[in-house]
Amino acid sequence: MPHSNSSRISDNPLSLLEQSRLSNFLADYDLDPEEVTTLVEPVLRAKQRCQTSSFYIQAVTTGRISFLASNLSGVRDMQMTEAASHWLIGRSPNCAIAIANPQLSRRHAVIGYSSESFYITDVGSRNGTWVNKRRLSAMERQPLQDGDVIRLGSLPVEFFALTRDRNCEIGTDITCY
Repeated sequence: MPHSNSSRISDNPLSLLEQSRLSNFLADYDLDPEEVTTLVEPVLRAKQRCQTSSFYIQAVTTGRISFLASNLSGVRDMQMTEAASHWLIGRSPNCAIAIANPQLSRRHAVIGYSSESFYITDVGSRNGTWVNKRRLSAMERQPLQDGDVIRLGSLPVEFFALTRDRNCEIGTDITCY
């Protein structure tokens, strides 16, 4: 079952790291400071990467933990999901990413992480889910790549992915797969 709790965080690195929830999150997974920097920097830069939409979902995984960050909540601040393997997106406040948009179903789509890649599945939404202008069938699992454009109903969202393997060199700009 998707996690429904998320926290809003600001774009300021200091306030991001000061949040006790994030501190607990990082402590729970025994991440060293270099790993934290590697994970936090792409999250803070996601908005600047947007080219076709003002909305984004930044997916992050270390191989041990995965989470999403997004600006879809309707407020200026970023929202970070709890660590999980899948996240429900929709209008319902119980969704991991809740979006107050009448074009979205209460339970619209799921983004998941499995077998070293992220994917999206439309869960029977009324107005559909598209990836790069192709509409998904209900319950179709579509792999996601860094830079894909997702459309939830009429809402365009850019998808960014950071996949870090424990064997990758920490601190490089290369996304490891």
